Amino acid sequence: MDDLTITSSLDGTSVSFHVTRRNGEEVAFDVNVQCGSYAGSVSSTTYLYTSPCVMFEAMAAEWNGWKGAKVWEDINHNLVLSGTSDMTGHVNLRMTLNDPNGAAQLKVALPLYAGELEGIAQGMANLFS
Repeated sequence: MDDLTITSSLDGTSVSFHVTRRNGEEVAFDVNVQCGSYAGSVSSTTYLYTSPCVMFEAMAAEWNGWKGAKVWEDINHNLVLSGTSDMTGHVNLRMTLNDPNGAAQLKVALPLYAGELEGIAQGMANLFS
């Protein structure tokens, strides 16, 4: 599997991960976000960092809620993912896509239910393994 799409059942916002290259431990991937009339994409990599699946696994392990934010970002800060919980079964996945040239930035929130986290974590693990 080289693709994974997560779509919010609350508002239809979606994020797609597409693996473009695997080189040893490094995985290069593209991220596409669609939120209403806004859309954006960015290329990212796991070079020198763990994959984002580690963050999703940590969120799934604490599906009943956690304090603070669980964060993942790539080495170039092109992609920043942040997951927060309101302790009532709602999770907010925030994504920041930064243009590598610094010309633009897109910030999107993807609301999720805590019950979705295990499936998402498994999908991310399959994608990045």
